Amino acid sequence: MTRIARPIVAVVLALACLCIAGASGCSRPAPPLRIAVTPWPGYEYVVLARDLGFFAAEGVDVQVVELESPGDARSAFENGLVDVNAATLVELLVTRAQTGRRPQAFYVLDYSDGGDMLVADSSIATIADLRGQRVAVEAASVDLLALALALESAGMTLADVELAVMPQSEKPGEMRNHSVRAAQCFPPASSEIEALPGTHRLFDSSRAPGMIVDVLVADSAAIAREPRRFMAVVRAVDRAQKWAGEHETEAIAAMAKREQITPEQFRTALAGVELVPLARQRAHLAPGGSAERAISSANRALTQAGTLKSVPAGAQLVTTLAVPAEGAR
Repeated sequence: MTRIARPIVAVVLALACLCIAGASGCSRPAPPLRIAVTPWPGYEYVVLARDLGFFAAEGVDVQVVELESPGDARSAFENGLVDVNAATLVELLVTRAQTGRRPQAFYVLDYSDGGDMLVADSSIATIADLRGQRVAVEAASVDLLALALALESAGMTLADVELAVMPQSEKPGEMRNHSVRAAQCFPPASSEIEALPGTHRLFDSSRAPGMIVDVLVADSAAIAREPRRFMAVVRAVDRAQKWAGEHETEAIAAMAKREQITPEQFRTALAGVELVPLARQRAHLAPGGSAERAISSANRALTQAGTLKSVPAGAQLVTTLAVPAEGAR
């Protein structure tokens, strides 16, 4: 696992590799596909695929790059430091709206079914009590969509609360210090927050089914140029999901260790995630499919919140090019 504290480190390493290659004068194989992941149960299957050798078995060289937050991963993708981003549709929309890149979702990892949650301290009994209060969120991330959905359920908008912007890793400490009254969060940060005395869940994504989707995102030109390379990624991650289902105890222990939570906490967190098998990918990614509809809903919510101005229709942001036909290798 490659851990990058700051994206600039990747730039230095990349330049060093180019210099070495240039000095040798030798031809090199295609560079590995760099896949950015952040802490989230659904993304662990990407790491598992690497650790179990499934990427290599499918004939694709992959480097998994671990970053601290969705914002870090989105920035790395936007700046060309990684080739694939494990992200929500919110990061996909923000990248498309704010940069010159043309990203597309080519694989649906999972749907959040309770994994994204709004957790408050004992001073907040209901969502309505959040009016005027500080709520921890990460900027330009799925937090904004999830919080908007929670507030909407109480007839409120993001304008009714004070947004305290911070990365996921800082939220448990801010909740512990009572500098914020609530946090929009997800595992593993949410596991730590919910363990704090007096905290309770106000809302979670199980009350907004199909709205929060995790996908693998790459540049549309790259997918069109080398669809089989991305197909190999899809097959490898699907193999990891199947392997984890057959070796549940071993898989959960390994994934929980990486997320730095207990196996019991990881199992609970995983219960809030609906994985999407290979057989259902086309139904989600095809024109008019559920991913396209979720993009439209997310776009509407973020536009109303003032986070986005406009982006293309959802059909331009998803593709089935990397979804293998049934039985294809």
